[in-house]
Amino acid sequence: MQTEPFHWNHERVPDANDQDSAISFGPFRLFAKSRLLEKDGAPLHLGGRALDILIFLAERAGEVVDKRELIKRVWVNVTVDEGSLRFHITTLRKALGDNGEGSRYVVNVPGRGYCFAAPLLRAEASETRAGPPVSAPHSLPSPLA
Repeated sequence: MQTEPFHWNHERVPDANDQDSAISFGPFRLFAKSRLLEKDGAPLHLGGRALDILIFLAERAGEVVDKRELIKRVWVNVTVDEGSLRFHITTLRKALGDNGEGSRYVVNVPGRGYCFAAPLLRAEASETRAGPPVSAPHSLPSPLA
């Protein structure tokens, strides 16, 4: 599956006709175009920079992303140091419950960068975002005699 490069737009409002595929990992589903992260089906609040980092790393899952490249993509035309990146990586890890025990999602590769290490499943929006549940006619049980 070929992906298009990301262009972050923090003010973007998703269009109802916009196809947004989900990236699933562990109990999480990430909708990059909608900038939505869910855990067990419930929205999970994550700050903008941490979400940008997650989206970029997930799109390059299994690859080591250089720290400078990550900073350049997340902080466009802004000069920041690695401390800012580490702060937001820590925030992201806390939100994902990635504490070094159990599931590992974001892995530091010393001297090189970061890698999204969890297995991913991709699904199209039609497969992941169902409309409101349709109520089925209810059959009442037979009356007791």
